[in-house]
Amino acid sequence: MSDLEQNEAGPSPEQFDPFLGMNIKGFQVEKLVGEGGMGRVYLATQISLKRPVALKILASSLVKQNPAFSDRFLREATIAAQIAHPNIVQVYDAGNHGGIYYIAMEFIEGSSLDDVLRAEGMLPPRKAVDVILQAARGLNAAQKKS
Repeated sequence: MSDLEQNEAGPSPEQFDPFLGMNIKGFQVEKLVGEGGMGRVYLATQISLKRPVALKILASSLVKQNPAFSDRFLREATIAAQIAHPNIVQVYDAGNHGGIYYIAMEFIEGSSLDDVLRAEGMLPPRKAVDVILQAARGLNAAQKKS
């Protein structure tokens, strides 16, 4: 899409994203990669180690609505950081930086299962079983730590 077409269509949501370009506790936010019920996930660079990270930022509206959300968010990071398992992303850091609650995690290149299912439709049985087994192994490791 050309700049002219984009201007006619209106600005993209990312043009108004206050986190893009921001440095949050040593993590330089580069681009939005996902959004969910609790907040957004960005590709960022951990400046000190020059490595890509997934930076999950808790929606400020949730914190305003119920301050217990921030405690739950940080507790999730603490539990995940204690798990070393191939089916669970590694947590590097978590905290509150100027009222912004964040979790910095290992960045995994590729598509989400949701993206794969949308593109390919139903998975063949062997591939579906493999995905389910990986998820179950990760959940089992997480359950043992919680």
